[in-house]
Order: sequence, then structure tokens, then C-alpha cells
Amino acid sequence: MQQVELFAVAVIFWGGIFTFLAYLLLRMIGIEKQLKIVESQVQGDQ
Repeated sequence: MQQVELFAVAVIFWGGIFTFLAYLLLRMIGIEKQLKIVESQVQGDQ
């Protein structure tokens, strides 16, 4: 039973870390896209 519990804790732990990293990556990509959109709008105005 202890091995199963350790495995469950490890899966939850690494799953949480992976989800957090994926969330950060998506936010960074989203911010980059927003910056590009803003830059294109500024250049379009000029």
C-alpha cells in the first residue's frame, strides 16, 4: 500500500508542476501574441 500511496503523491506532485509550467508557457505565448498585435496596430496607425 505504501508504494501505491507514494506513486499517487508523485503523480499528483509532478502533474501539478507540469500543469503550472504549461500554464506559464501558454501565458507567455499569449502575452507575446498580444504584444505583436499591439505593435502591428501602432505601425498601422503611423
